[in-house]
Amino acid sequence: MPSNYPPENISPDQLNSILTQIKDYQTNHGSLLKVIGSETPHSVHLQPVSASVFPTVFPRRLFNEAVDELQLIYNELYCKLAEDVEWLHAVTGPLRRTEPLVDALWSVYEDVQRRRQDEGSQYIEQRVHAGVFRSDYMLHVEGDSADSDDDDDDDDEEVNENWTQNLCLKQVEFNSYSCAGGCHADKVADMHRFLARWGLYDFALESNEGREEQVVNTKIPLSTLPKNSSINGIASVLASAHKIYGSKPHSPKATHTAVLMIVQPNNFNIADERPIEYALWNWVDDDDPIATYRIEWQLVLDHTKLTPTGELLFFPPESGDSTTASPVEISVVYHRAGYEPREYSEVVNGKQIRTRLELSRAIKCPSVLGHITTIKKVQQVLTVPGTLGRWLTKEKADKIRGTFVEIRSLDDVMSSTKNLEEEEELAENYILKPASLEGGGHNIYGTNIPAFLKTLSPDSIPDQSAYILMQKIRSPLNVYGMLMSSSRGVVADEVVSELGVFGGCVWERKESSSDRARCQVIENRVVGWSFKTKEVNVDEMSVVKGYGCFDTPFLVD
Repeated sequence: MPSNYPPENISPDQLNSILTQIKDYQTNHGSLLKVIGSETPHSVHLQPVSASVFPTVFPRRLFNEAVDELQLIYNELYCKLAEDVEWLHAVTGPLRRTEPLVDALWSVYEDVQRRRQDEGSQYIEQRVHAGVFRSDYMLHVEGDSADSDDDDDDDDEEVNENWTQNLCLKQVEFNSYSCAGGCHADKVADMHRFLARWGLYDFALESNEGREEQVVNTKIPLSTLPKNSSINGIASVLASAHKIYGSKPHSPKATHTAVLMIVQPNNFNIADERPIEYALWNWVDDDDPIATYRIEWQLVLDHTKLTPTGELLFFPPESGDSTTASPVEISVVYHRAGYEPREYSEVVNGKQIRTRLELSRAIKCPSVLGHITTIKKVQQVLTVPGTLGRWLTKEKADKIRGTFVEIRSLDDVMSSTKNLEEEEELAENYILKPASLEGGGHNIYGTNIPAFLKTLSPDSIPDQSAYILMQKIRSPLNVYGMLMSSSRGVVADEVVSELGVFGGCVWERKESSSDRARCQVIENRVVGWSFKTKEVNVDEMSVVKGYGCFDTPFLVD
């Protein structure tokens, strides 16, 4: 690793040239966010997505491990989890007492099963499901070197030369529902490759080659900046599901079949959704381009209808009066909404919305059971020794088990934490996370953990079961980056990065007594990646919430 990267000696003119190119590239390629509250019927204010000025160093072998080895195993695991109703209910069912979202999802599942039984074979059950997954990792320092400051100048050369040797990947979380960031990551990766190709990353660096520090002229080769095709990759999963459903409608009332993307209202992050829609409209394969429509979550009931045999008919709002317009038959429901408890309130009729979609013949991406697999409690229980063998071979289980950190159930911790020393150990070495909600913005860190635990009743098992304690990942020190955001400007500081790998799966549920055989995987592939970087003293990573920046890994050996 170069000892002076990003370059400290870059001139103001060089830096301004790079920043200008970044702003222009983002403006011309839609790497943007809507400014909340700025939209009018005829205009909207936009701001660039926060991005790194320079790509951030990352070990090539670990990037390849995540992309080439780990993701396909994780894809297989979560497909099988989504068809293991008994196990999922045993793990997440107890959360229904305290977690409205978990209760809503299970209520939808139970209502769908009840209606299928009550109405017999009226609705044709869809056994094919799809999933767009994202597994997030951080670098972890193994052994005693995790606590080393590496401040001794005599050791700097050795540290820089061998810094990747004691590193491994540890999983932050696995996302199986409404996975975001793929479109932004795709565009930022292309941007950094453009800047490297243009020559804006050609500069003088200090090098430790030959054990003697010297200044050399160098550049970032394109081969060290991996290509990313997350937009087309995610679209390809939906295209595969659409092809399985068929381009010819089953309902005589429908004109054609189409993908339906369910989205949140007033969405400032449309640049992470629309490109997938556009990619499908421009899809060129054996069939015609794939029609794709969007509908806001709260409008689903007004613009959809189930036929007597379960086809989901969609009446696009743009087509006018739904009583006279010809409907579209939906082949695939792609969820980018429905992940917040408030979306299932009685005011919104969220349970009814989700039940209609789930009951339909359309292929769901994902199903309600696939949604339940993203709950953090699932991630915690998967770390329990012996659990993975229910679905995976020993070789595959051992491979992904190496990415686990210790995750503890809070009710177990509360029963064993007796004194101040144990509380301090929790504050120093763990992060407190909700067992149901996606972690970003909901986590509790450091000394706030003991203070929060004191607010919980020691006798309230439901309250305690709503949280998990995850061991902190010890990221390597002395990794530096330069980040640019609309709120903070340009910041050069020590940084931490997170690699997310997107996976895509299509599978069919089979009737079987074997836990491994209930899921027949039709397609399993890696469809892209995301790379985000934050300052080392910032806890959260979410880019759209203002914490981190989209980035590209500068792969080093």
